[in-house]
Amino acid sequence: MSWLNLKPLHRVLLTSGCSVTRLLEAVEGCRVEVEGVRQELVEAPEEVAEVLEIPAGSEVIQREVMLRSCRRVLMHAESYAPLRRLSREFREAVMHAEKPIGRIMEELKMEARRELLVVRGRRADARLSEVFGVPPGELVLEREYLIISSGAPLVYITERFPYAYF
Repeated sequence: MSWLNLKPLHRVLLTSGCSVTRLLEAVEGCRVEVEGVRQELVEAPEEVAEVLEIPAGSEVIQREVMLRSCRRVLMHAESYAPLRRLSREFREAVMHAEKPIGRIMEELKMEARRELLVVRGRRADARLSEVFGVPPGELVLEREYLIISSGAPLVYITERFPYAYF
C-alpha cells in the first residue's frame, strides 16, 4: 500500500490523533452508533501484553464492535484494555459496548493521547467480507494504535474499513 494511492480522507482516517467517530459522522451526515459484537474478560495474549506493557496472561477486556451509520457498517474495531488500569466507570462503560471508546472518554473527561503504531492495507477475508458486505479480496485499510493515559497504555485498538467506502 502506497500513501500515493490513498485518497485524502483515507489518510485522515488512518492517521488521525482523535476519535474517528466524529469524522465518520461528518462524512456520513448522520450519527454513528456502536454495534457490540462481543465484550469479555480474557487473559492477554503475549503480543497484546507486550504492546500494553503488562505481564502476559493479565486480565484484559477484549471488545469487538462495528461502527454503523444510518446506511452501513463503516468500521470494524477490536480493542484490549488492561483491567488493572481502568477506573470502575470506564470499565463498566466499555463492557456495555453501547458507545465508542472516544465518546466514553469524553463523557468521563479523561485526558489521553493516541499513539499510532501501524497502518496497512489487507485483503478482506470471509469475516470482513461479511461484516462490510464487500467481495472477498477487497482492499481493507487498517490502523493499530494505543490510547495512553497517565503515561501508560490504556487501550490497544485495531480499526478497519474498506478502501472503497471513502
